[in-house]
Amino acid sequence: MKGSSRGLDVIKNLALRHGEKAIMAMIVAIAGYLLYSIAGHESLPSELQADKLDSLAKQVDRNMNDYTWEQAVEKSPGNVRQYEQRAGNTLEIDSDMYAVARSSWDPPVVPPTVLRADPHFLLAYDLEGHGLTGLFAFVNDATARNRELDAMKSAEDVRRKREREREREAERGGRDGFFSDEGFRGRGTLNDENRRPVNGRGQRAGVALDGLEEIKQLSAAVVLAKVPLPEQLQAYKNTFENTQTYAPSQDYPQYLGYYVQRAEVRRGEELVWQNVSLRNGKDRVRLPFVASKTIELSTYDWAQGLEEIMDPRFEHPLLTFPQPPLVGRNWDELAMHSEVPVASEMEEEMLEDEERLPPDNFTEDDMFSNLEAGGGRFAGRGGGRRRGSGGIGRDLEGMHSMEQGGSDGIIGGRKSGRGIRRVGGGENFDENGELMVDVPFKMLRFFDLSVQPGKRYKYRVKLIFSDPNYMQPTQVLSPEVLARKRTSRIVGEWSKPSPTLSIPQAGVIRVAETTDSGSRARSEPIARMLVESFGIDEKGNAQQAFKELVARRGSVMNFQGEVEVLVEGGRFIEKIEDFGIDTGVTVLDIDGGEKYTREMTAPTQTLFMDASGRLYLRDELRDEREVAMHRAMFDESKSAGRGRGGFEGFGEL
Repeated sequence: MKGSSRGLDVIKNLALRHGEKAIMAMIVAIAGYLLYSIAGHESLPSELQADKLDSLAKQVDRNMNDYTWEQAVEKSPGNVRQYEQRAGNTLEIDSDMYAVARSSWDPPVVPPTVLRADPHFLLAYDLEGHGLTGLFAFVNDATARNRELDAMKSAEDVRRKREREREREAERGGRDGFFSDEGFRGRGTLNDENRRPVNGRGQRAGVALDGLEEIKQLSAAVVLAKVPLPEQLQAYKNTFENTQTYAPSQDYPQYLGYYVQRAEVRRGEELVWQNVSLRNGKDRVRLPFVASKTIELSTYDWAQGLEEIMDPRFEHPLLTFPQPPLVGRNWDELAMHSEVPVASEMEEEMLEDEERLPPDNFTEDDMFSNLEAGGGRFAGRGGGRRRGSGGIGRDLEGMHSMEQGGSDGIIGGRKSGRGIRRVGGGENFDENGELMVDVPFKMLRFFDLSVQPGKRYKYRVKLIFSDPNYMQPTQVLSPEVLARKRTSRIVGEWSKPSPTLSIPQAGVIRVAETTDSGSRARSEPIARMLVESFGIDEKGNAQQAFKELVARRGSVMNFQGEVEVLVEGGRFIEKIEDFGIDTGVTVLDIDGGEKYTREMTAPTQTLFMDASGRLYLRDELRDEREVAMHRAMFDESKSAGRGRGGFEGFGEL
């Protein structure tokens, strides 16, 4: 055991004394071997030296950059396959199959970033329209002042005459001189056989007149179209959502207006398109397109506007032109696209939707909260020249107190506020700042008041957009955007032409009732038509004439003779001995009128042709309400006395 221990100690001592020397000797031997190996290695040939290789690489790069397709075809024709167009083999690829998945559970780690390009600007579509000829009310400052002075003078004459009547009646024992055997005195005399008040106090059609307007007979073409706002919004989102500067509250379609062109339709001739200009109501300056300012200027001298019956969600303050001041008639469906619902239908849907009911903590203050925001969805809508908002008005010594109590404020209540000023686009945004769209389209509407009756027209429109890339920095714009001229607006393309619109003569024809044609096979159907026409008297006041005419096949709905007309804003009926009704409408066919029972006959449909050759139908059931209202208003047996504002007499007091 002791010998083994001594052997290990000897080895340890040797390692400690000579181990470092042995390791250094090994390192020196390895280094010497490496030097010997390097010295004996063969060097690169001269053509593979670094400078030679660099020159060769540059030459190859130049050859690649200068090489053309024509050289390839010339040097290696057998290795080049030429492209050939094969007719009839076009294949459409469904882009939806290759759309990038954007599911919330597996979004891309780094969203791709693209430059801002121009979105695809969509066109207005499904154009339609109507034609109409009637009376329109405009406000002329000079005419209004003169008529106001005449009204004040007439009121003073009435006051003096009434004062004399009071004195005479007081001497005869009457009470305050207000009553006599002729009845209660309003304006004018009560023994005027040609004038009587209208029965009832129902709502009058058309704009409300106060006698200060200037009445003109004009023809109008109503152009209607649909603007694809939801699809246009999606086009904006597809274009901008992956850009660096995408802002949902700014990158959405902003319509600034539109251009309108029309072409007169003539048989055998090509369409010649011409721009339709608006006119400034003050100085008659032509306005080349429809926009915010031009709407205000062109409606400068309009009388009070008409109430819309359409669903207001489909309106746009710059696309939906306001209704012109039509006298004696309402625009109603004529001013609505056929696919736009009326407001009453929308209200019924809202009432049926329980989720729209106000919460339990809804207070009266909440009901008036929209007033601070400018009046709701479309602030500032309304008529042109606005009248007084009711209230006291000026009595003018009984001029208005007898008939209206001064509530119209004709003299004292007239305001400024000319033109139609509509502020804001009615946009609503969600919590993410994205535009909310709750209708399938917005309605474009335009009224052309420069057409002529008896002619036919086609229309087309071109939308004006706010340029979404106008104020964007150049480094985020695509080359296509940088190449074009950037302005504050972009004009789209022309829409497809509208159907042909025919402009009729003045007048409306309704089917009043049918006369039974009997059981004989050869008997001719007969119907009574209520013909409504318009005129202007020598003082410039509007006249709305009515006449029931017997019609057969081939009858022309024109008339010359005694008629009854509505005057003074529809408050009185006056007989005119010689009035001309010229509709130019011909009765082509009458269907219906057969007796089902002793009291019931089949409803009648009548086919008409107007002066421009347009064919259209009228239905007795559709016209029943208007005919009944007319007959109730004009029923002389229910009249409460004669004269302008007279009531049935009370006898002598």
